[in-house]
Amino acid sequence: MSSALRQIVSQTRHLHKYNINVLSTCVTSYQVNKGCSINNNSNNVITGVKSTLLNQSRFLSEDTETKSVTIWQDLKQIKSSPKPALILGFSGLIPFISTPLYFITSQTFCADIAFAQMAYGATILSFLGGVRWGFVIQKDHLRNWFNMGYSVAPSLIAWVGLLLPFPAAMLTMITGLAATAYFDTMLRGYPSWFKGLRFTLSFFAVLSLWTTFVCRYVLKGKNRDSLQEKSP
Repeated sequence: MSSALRQIVSQTRHLHKYNINVLSTCVTSYQVNKGCSINNNSNNVITGVKSTLLNQSRFLSEDTETKSVTIWQDLKQIKSSPKPALILGFSGLIPFISTPLYFITSQTFCADIAFAQMAYGATILSFLGGVRWGFVIQKDHLRNWFNMGYSVAPSLIAWVGLLLPFPAAMLTMITGLAATAYFDTMLRGYPSWFKGLRFTLSFFAVLSLWTTFVCRYVLKGKNRDSLQEKSP
């Protein structure tokens, strides 16, 4: 390792728990982007690496201190979310929001569309459990009965919900999404941007399902009672 890189490591290691390879990668990336040399511009490289590490820490750092819901602080970090997460996350709200929007604008309730939305909610609920499972299996200190049990619970809730008649089924999906959103924002492990994004997406998903639930009893519609027949 060059003396300049040793200097960079000594001055930036305290910013985050990065190893030498990560710091080296940051230096190389900064050099390529800025076209500077470590030997001639070591101070500029050090400043650039510090900035890079501070920015990356918002994406990669694990939350190891949260003991309660800190949603207002997490919401402020949504702007730090990776663009793919933002685009895919908010795109995933389209099946939720479009359903009650159609009911309200057409002033008609359709049981088949409502069931499709509810089935989509069950799929998302199962997916959220998988997110937790994929996270905890990478962390030795998180591979315990609570975290791994929590990871499989959403899919079981979704399955049970689809077996119930409409009123209970929709309320089960709403409760499942709301409960997992609460626990995901409270549990340690996820970065703040994820918690803020998670809360926002779940809020609109739950609101959309609840609006559909209300439309079932307020609006006229075709096959309104067929939702009862879709469950075994």
